[in-house]
Amino acid sequence: MICIFLDSNILHSKSSDFTKARFAEKLEELIGEIEVNDLYTYVKLVIPQVVIGELRRQQIDDCAEVVRNFRKTKFTSQIIEFPQDYEKICDSIFDGTLDDLHNGIVKVDIAPYPPNDALQKLIQRAISKNPPFEAKEKESDKGFKDALIWESLLEYKRRNPKDILVLYSKDKRITDPFLVKEFREFFGEEVHMVFREDPNSHRTLLEKLMDLSDVEEKRETFSQQLKDRLVNLINNISWVYLVDPDKKYIFENEETKVNDCCVKRVSIVDDIEEDDITTFYLTLTISYELENIYGTRETVDMDCTAIANYSLSTDMFYFQGVEGPDGVLYEFDGLGEELS
Repeated sequence: MICIFLDSNILHSKSSDFTKARFAEKLEELIGEIEVNDLYTYVKLVIPQVVIGELRRQQIDDCAEVVRNFRKTKFTSQIIEFPQDYEKICDSIFDGTLDDLHNGIVKVDIAPYPPNDALQKLIQRAISKNPPFEAKEKESDKGFKDALIWESLLEYKRRNPKDILVLYSKDKRITDPFLVKEFREFFGEEVHMVFREDPNSHRTLLEKLMDLSDVEEKRETFSQQLKDRLVNLINNISWVYLVDPDKKYIFENEETKVNDCCVKRVSIVDDIEEDDITTFYLTLTISYELENIYGTRETVDMDCTAIANYSLSTDMFYFQGVEGPDGVLYEFDGLGEELS
C-alpha cells in the first residue's frame, strides 16, 4: 500500500463555513483526483493526529476571530446568535467527519501521536538543529509540529513495514534531504518527499503515485504468487514434516501414535519481510490417523499453527515447524526443511 502522509498545509482551508470541518473540502478534492486517476486500489491517505489537532485549533481560532469582528459591527434591529461553546461543537464536527472518511473508496487512516520515548529524540533533534527544525540562531524551536509529524511517520513505518510512504507538504523543512537519508538509514528504503509548489494542482503528487503504483502492482503480484506457491507446497507436504514419527502423543488421556496425516486446509495469517527472508505464519487444518495402544484407529481433524520461510536469494521455501497434536511445536533447525 502507498501511504500518503498529509501535512496540515495541504488540508488548511480559509472557508468561513464553521458548520463543517473545513479540512474535509481539501481532502475531498485530493480524494477525487485519486479516484479519477484510478489510483485508489494502491493508495491510502494518512493524517497525523497532530495535524488533526492543528486544523481543529485553526478552525476554532478563526471562528472566534469572525465572531469578534461581527460583534464590532452594528446592525439595525438585527439579532445574531453566536455559538456558546464552539470548541465542543467543533469536536463533534471533526469526530463525525473522521468517522465518515472510513466509508469512502479511498482508504483514510489516522496516525497517532508518536510514543513517549520519541520525546528524547525530538529534544536531541531540536538541540542539534536537524531538520525539520530551523538551523538559524534562536530559532531551533521552530518546526516542532513538523518534527512530531516526522516521528509519527517513522512510527507508522515501524508498524507497517511493507507500506511505501510518501510525505506531501508545502513546507521545504519537512521535505528536507536530511530526512530522506535518516529514513533510509532506519529502514533501508526510500521515503518519497513530494513538495507541492502549485497551490491549485496535485499534479506532482499524482505523477509520483502513478510511478509508485506500477511498483506496488508488481510487488503485490509477486507477493500473491509466493502465497499461491506456498499453499500448493503445504497441500502436498510429506506427513513426516508435520509429526514426529517416533513420538508417542497423549490424546484424550491415552498414549497414541500417528500413522499418517495430511493437510486439508491452509490459511496464511501473516507474513513478515526482513532483508532476504520472508516469514509466513500459517494456520493448518490437519487430518491425523491416530492409533492407541489397543490398536484402535480413528481419524481426527485439528487446527494448528505453522511457520514457513522463503529465501529470495535461493528462491526456495523452507518449513520451519508445526504445532503437533499435543500442542507442542515440532521445529526444524535454522530456516527449516526445504520444500519442493
